Amino acid sequence: MSAVARDRAGTGAAVSTTFRQVGGALGVAVLGSVLSVAYRSRVEGHLTPLPAPVRDTARESVAATLTVAEKLGAPGSALAARAVDAFVSAMHLTALVAAGVTFLGALVCLLLLPSRTAAGTPGAEEPTANKEVHTTEV
Repeated sequence: MSAVARDRAGTGAAVSTTFRQVGGALGVAVLGSVLSVAYRSRVEGHLTPLPAPVRDTARESVAATLTVAEKLGAPGSALAARAVDAFVSAMHLTALVAAGVTFLGALVCLLLLPSRTAAGTPGAEEPTANKEVHTTEV
């Protein structure tokens, strides 16, 4: 915002807010997709003994898998444990992806954004010629 002229501050704030909201929505969508794909790939092998319609329902999410496991009774407890393990593993992967993207974003900002104390930016140190010098006579 410090690079935007005062008469365009409203436009700059609107653009900044738009990018933040779109970035947040895209981030949630991408990380949700990573979580979903990772979970399904980890739980898929444990669903093969189930009939096809039940397997398709259980594949949708961890909640669906746990619901199917509960309806199976005692044999479903092993499926429930595997579903929870698959979900936790998928969450770990998703957290690593989020951390990696965050690190890359920080690296790009560090390399490409100018420093705040660059000449001509607000808040930069004024040259000493413009400062008043106070001296006391002895």
